[in-house]
Amino acid sequence: MVLCYIDARSTTAGGFGPEATKLFGWNQTRFERLLAYHDAPSDSGGGKPIDTLFDSFLFTGNSWYNGKMFWPGLGSPMNKTDWINFLDLVLDLGVTNLELAARNVSANLPFDDQTNSNSCGNGLFPAVVVAIPYPDTRQEKFGSIDASNRSLNFTIETDRLAAVEWWLDLAYTKYHSKNFTNARLIGFYWFFEEITIPDEVLVPAVNKKIHAINPALMSVWVPYYRPGDPHTAKWKELGFDFATLQPNYAFNNVSADVRFPAIKKLIDSANVGIELEINVGIRNPQAGGWEGNFQTYLDRVNGWMSESGSIMRTYYYGNVFVTDYASNSSMFSFYTKLYEFVKQIR
Repeated sequence: MVLCYIDARSTTAGGFGPEATKLFGWNQTRFERLLAYHDAPSDSGGGKPIDTLFDSFLFTGNSWYNGKMFWPGLGSPMNKTDWINFLDLVLDLGVTNLELAARNVSANLPFDDQTNSNSCGNGLFPAVVVAIPYPDTRQEKFGSIDASNRSLNFTIETDRLAAVEWWLDLAYTKYHSKNFTNARLIGFYWFFEEITIPDEVLVPAVNKKIHAINPALMSVWVPYYRPGDPHTAKWKELGFDFATLQPNYAFNNVSADVRFPAIKKLIDSANVGIELEINVGIRNPQAGGWEGNFQTYLDRVNGWMSESGSIMRTYYYGNVFVTDYASNSSMFSFYTKLYEFVKQIR
């Protein structure tokens, strides 16, 4: 599963400038390079798709319009209108282009070629997971969600749950109203990467709602590494269907020899998956730059298994994979390495 960021930086109206829009904007071509490995970089013609790549896409965000943020405690909290507009942006800019990309790649990949490492027969049907906007407790005037016209107040726990349940129903209905034939909604993502004390009650209720909408839907969580945190190992008790752990090696001043053994121990004990943080913007001075960080994650995580077999992997983040790795001739070798790692080609 690859993380794809779609937010105010994805549009020129966001006010973040052309460089932000270049990185966070999405189109059909970019999704094609995540759905399938192409044999040449975009800046030299793009090449052709020769094998499948990512099969699942997690749509999430960070920065919103007018100084608002997805993160609690940062910027200003989002309201009802913002939650609706984020959903529409994900569907119209994200899933719509993913759908078109899946149809096009399906028509151009050699699915009947037995040498293809992941022949799908009838085409590509990527799985979609959508981030749930976080009900920030600073928001005291979220807006009304029913005929009462009472504006929800997120200092009230029942209002936080009511807002999320309302949005989940809306998201599920809107998604299926689009009549996508290839891109399949398989679940929702709990945005906040730790479980706070108030959220210990909220999260299980949210996950119960997700499964009530459709038992086939999954709830996804990607917590960051917090030594001693009791929640990571209790992801099943919280109602999540799967979780992948962030090592945070890319962003902390820590050696690989210290961090990765600790992560592997926690993964084994908690039975969670792993997220590979292999973007080009890192903050760990011990990582050897973004190139060293990239290779360290691949080398350290390669071969990690669970008692039941392969572990779930999420990849941070697809925006960089298509704007840098797949598009730049000087970085194309990293796109190839990523493809070979994802597909376990040795």
